[in-house]
Amino acid sequence: MLNLRDSLIERRRFRIITIQFLTRWVISLYICTRSAFLAVHIINFVGTAVLVDLVSSTFT
Repeated sequence: MLNLRDSLIERRRFRIITIQFLTRWVISLYICTRSAFLAVHIINFVGTAVLVDLVSSTFT
């Protein structure tokens, strides 16, 4: 009886640790994709600004 209870507690602990690990992994993946998405937007914005500057300086 005690052994069964211990194994149930151990299984529950393992499940909690697994859920915590997966949650942290998903959050870090989300943060990485958000920062990569933001970096792409910044690069696009800067690239567009440089392109507009080049085009406007060419025509003036």
